[in-house]
Amino acid sequence: KPVVVPKTAGPVPPESMLGVVSYCYAKGVYGSNDIGRKLNQDPAFRLSCKNDVPRPEDIRRFRRLNREAIQKTVEKALRFARKKVAEAWSPPNPFRGESPTPLTLAAGQKEETQSFARREASERIDKATFIDGMSM
Repeated sequence: KPVVVPKTAGPVPPESMLGVVSYCYAKGVYGSNDIGRKLNQDPAFRLSCKNDVPRPEDIRRFRRLNREAIQKTVEKALRFARKKVAEAWSPPNPFRGESPTPLTLAAGQKEETQSFARREASERIDKATFIDGMSM
């Protein structure tokens, strides 16, 4: 689904905003005030948007208009992270002559991971909405 651009979009491209917001939610930064503060403290980001950093209300509006795109992006990040953790915790056994190929997940594990990612991404977006509602 394409990213919806608010009418008062600033200099940050919508794909970049999607990446920033999704990254923050995946890392556990939920409040729009916190996201705005982190963006303001990042010299490279400030330079890229000519010091016109999105305000918390811009971030909230973006989330409201693009919940589905954020949901899908966070889901993908969580599935990737879960796969990497599974690979790290199940190395091949050198005593059984197993080849060092990457871990392949069974169909049930893939479904469980997808279900986990969908639920967790939705909960993170809900948490961000709640935190923003409490800070107003």
